Amino acid sequence: MIENGGKELIDWAQRKGWSILNGSTKEDRDGEYTYVGYRGNMVIDYVIANEGIKKHVREFAIGDRMDSDHMPLLLSMKGEEEKQKTKEEKKK
Repeated sequence: MIENGGKELIDWAQRKGWSILNGSTKEDRDGEYTYVGYRGNMVIDYVIANEGIKKHVREFAIGDRMDSDHMPLLLSMKGEEEKQKTKEEKKK
């Protein structure tokens, strides 16, 4: 269920040509909660990326709870070696 301005956020990102990574990656396919607290469990923290950045994302996942009611958002980007390897694979 999308509430509290969620639809507006999605529309805004789509108009910009950006993507919300939450729930759209192999590691976060189910769209895990990013907030667990007295107000309930919700997805209220997001990573939003344009297509130029999105193609360099290696991994995005929601981490385990630490000392907060918000879960850490874990984003791993491809390094220069991986980018070069991808270019070489495309050439083949």
